[in-house]
Amino acid sequence: MTYREFDVNSLNSSDNIPIYSGLYRSLIQYIDLSELICPRRDPVSNSSVKAFTKSFAERGFLKPVFIDSGKKIIDGRKRYAAAASAGYSKIPCVLFPNPLVFEDDLLLSEIRTESCDFFKCADMLCELTGIFLYSQEEIAQAIGKSQSYVANKLRLLNFTAEERGEAVDGGLTERHCRSLLRIKDPDVRLNAIRTIASASLSVSAADEYISSKLSEQHPLHSTEFSSSLERLTKSFSDRFETVISVSRSDNGSEIYTLSVRPKRFT
Repeated sequence: MTYREFDVNSLNSSDNIPIYSGLYRSLIQYIDLSELICPRRDPVSNSSVKAFTKSFAERGFLKPVFIDSGKKIIDGRKRYAAAASAGYSKIPCVLFPNPLVFEDDLLLSEIRTESCDFFKCADMLCELTGIFLYSQEEIAQAIGKSQSYVANKLRLLNFTAEERGEAVDGGLTERHCRSLLRIKDPDVRLNAIRTIASASLSVSAADEYISSKLSEQHPLHSTEFSSSLERLTKSFSDRFETVISVSRSDNGSEIYTLSVRPKRFT
């Protein structure tokens, strides 16, 4: 299914073609907007259309629209929408992928389309930061996401190849995997992946299971804990009054809250 946010078929047939000032002059082909297919995703905002239209008027097309062999837009929905709004009859396009297109452009375009799994996306982000020296902020701006989106994807690089395979084969989602990163021991994490996959646990159920595994790894020794708590409160005793309260969370674990306030001297 396709959509067009502007009725490109209503455009006149005059040769209203934008100037292309980008890097791929030898590769571009001008294609009628009415022939291009735009995948159904979130609509392009009016503010984006206005910004791109202004940029076209001032600097021309800095980057072509990447398309596949069927003239489906792979990357460039905003440029397409703005060109239609500006009344262009044709726009510069490049067949994607193309061996002469810069590799970082290919990586960014594939990440934008979200056409690969989250582990592959993490690998491509790693290439952009490690080989092409992009910062997380630069990548986020280039793909239209937040910096935390990029950071969370890069955290997935902590999985081993075996863990990745088990997670993908088991149908685990990215949210499952990010939660599994709470487990630092590779052997324990691999077993947890297999358990979650075999039981088809939801993300919330997997969170509870992972919390239980962490409790097993780090049991609370009351004597050691009491000694640590006593040392902590003693360090404040000269200048502060301390109050310790204990509550219990939904999963049954105990939560200790230390309240500190300055002493009042009379």
